[in-house]
Amino acid sequence: MISTADLQDWMKADDADAPVLRQLEESAVQAIQNLTGRYYGVTTTLTEDIRFKSWPLELANDPIGGVLTSLSQWNGAAWQAETLSNYYVDGTFVWPNTTFTWPTFFPANTTRRFRAVYQAGYTVDPLDADKWPAPADIQQAVKMLVATWFEQRESVVIGQGAYEVPQSVQMLVASRARVAV
Repeated sequence: MISTADLQDWMKADDADAPVLRQLEESAVQAIQNLTGRYYGVTTTLTEDIRFKSWPLELANDPIGGVLTSLSQWNGAAWQAETLSNYYVDGTFVWPNTTFTWPTFFPANTTRRFRAVYQAGYTVDPLDADKWPAPADIQQAVKMLVATWFEQRESVVIGQGAYEVPQSVQMLVASRARVAV
């Protein structure tokens, strides 16, 4: 997500620390994904099952280019492919087009479910982090976690008073967390 040179500059670290910084960055990205329920890794194909409650369907991530690879509905026995032109994507939301007619194949009392397949992530070249267009607040949260873990490599601090810095990682990622209803 962040180039090695930027991490070294942020940490005032040298080349010998680069492998540790890369490992810490990977862990920080994973921690933020766990906190938010969103994917911030290298561009990949995601498959997401969505329980239908109402329109719009909400995805965990923005599909790259607003494009779904496929969309299927559960008909009670199997996944049935949908015609993608019946839907459009706006950010993380999937809406039916105005010409959409609700399918009639659902058995009574069956939970309607969708399965979306799409590309998400923040780079197409995992070896060139400088092209990473991740949101600035997520990049800052990663830097803060890397700095904390780099400077404090043990889980216990003895002989020092500690406190959380205001506007911490939690604040940076809170607005991006998915809310389960």
